[in-house]
Amino acid sequence: MQQNKENEQIQEINENKLIVLKKNPLAIDYIDIKKYFINELLILEQLCSAPEPNLDELLEFLKKTDSFKALNGNYRYCKSLQATYVEFTTSYEGSCQDLMVEIHNNNQLLKSANSDVTIEKKEEYLVAIEKNIKVSKESLYNKYKLWTDAYSIRKAYETCKLDENIIIHSHRTSGWSNPVYQLTPNFSVEVLTNFGYGGSSYFYTKLKYKNIDITPFSDWIKYRIVQASELLRYSKKHPLSNQYWFEAIEFSKEACNLSLSDERKFVEKYIVEECEIMASGLEEFFIKKSFNLYEGDKNIELGLDGHALIDFRGEKITGALDFISKIIEFDKVASIQTFIERIEKINKKLEPILEAEVPKVKMTIEELNQEKDELEPKRNEMVNEFNIYQKKMDKLKIQKKIDGEFDPSSNESRKEFFNIFKEKHPNYERFMHKYNQVNRYFIELESKIIINIQILEKIESYKQRVQEYFREK
Repeated sequence: MQQNKENEQIQEINENKLIVLKKNPLAIDYIDIKKYFINELLILEQLCSAPEPNLDELLEFLKKTDSFKALNGNYRYCKSLQATYVEFTTSYEGSCQDLMVEIHNNNQLLKSANSDVTIEKKEEYLVAIEKNIKVSKESLYNKYKLWTDAYSIRKAYETCKLDENIIIHSHRTSGWSNPVYQLTPNFSVEVLTNFGYGGSSYFYTKLKYKNIDITPFSDWIKYRIVQASELLRYSKKHPLSNQYWFEAIEFSKEACNLSLSDERKFVEKYIVEECEIMASGLEEFFIKKSFNLYEGDKNIELGLDGHALIDFRGEKITGALDFISKIIEFDKVASIQTFIERIEKINKKLEPILEAEVPKVKMTIEELNQEKDELEPKRNEMVNEFNIYQKKMDKLKIQKKIDGEFDPSSNESRKEFFNIFKEKHPNYERFMHKYNQVNRYFIELESKIIINIQILEKIESYKQRVQEYFREK
């Protein structure tokens, strides 16, 4: 019976309840999400589902129900944790205005239906009006249902924040979030979420004990729109579903309680196992040239070579040296000396590679700068010619506006204007094609120079990190 109740509550997470972690002692609990505007929403649902009321009656109801004004605001509420474009702004007044526009449009259709048209055409108009009304009703109810759900859960978040006994609470808020919760003086958990970003959405927990990040796993996260990626390290990955907040909070609670009740078992389970995974991972980094990127539920292979590959290896392998100083204190609790030796060995093997890469990167930067310097006079000449064309274009636009022959808000007018300009300047299109090529390549060279300067600085810092570590041993 107890298990059935627990399962029911899990299914209601972020729908009717928030799951929370309370302190003193650590315990999982559930907080009801109080539903606001229940009566108003019920009446709206009845009006929208019934065939009789028309849009005028719906508008009259909305105007009388100005309590909906409280919904006005910006929301980052995910209907689905993996959905995209989930942020929205609510406006009670705007919804009334939208409904007035729909009523006006339907009235125009009705006028057309009542004008001197064929019976078949009149029937088409009436069918279109009926369909519009049905769609408008469904859309209006769904809109207010979403708005009231977002408003209600936001109020529940506020309630949790005011309760000093609540450490963690579930949420379905879009965007990056990584709050750190201190469960004991020695133990904290970081909940990393990026809900509402499609294939780039994620849900992780990251544990930390005595200043040591317990992160044996990592995923490359690819952000398709901005063409960027990042490596995220974590203790546990959770499916993108509201119910898995239970798994995230349960995992954090159990790990924390074990750290309090039996440090040896905790270290063996979370620290020693991490050391093994880390050491094996570093050894793979040293020989592999391709790595997995995580994009939603898909794994994509990323191939690296040249300076970028050495930069990646340097960051991951030399970064492990900082980890040694943190785990050495646990050597008395569980044997970790073997892992330390493996981390040191791989860094010694990497040091001469970093040393050799520095002059190679400097040579790349020098070659890129030389190519940029050779291209710059030609690019400057073309920029000047481009500016001359722009002045001619601006002059013609002004003249056409005065003559009433150019409307910048009209696509057709803009197309016609460009055709006229190209007739006056037949070399313009050929020039623009060449100009875009040269300018794009020049910008690409500048970008490569900046990237390689950054790589050089990082590789030099990795080399220095290794040298300082073994110098101080």
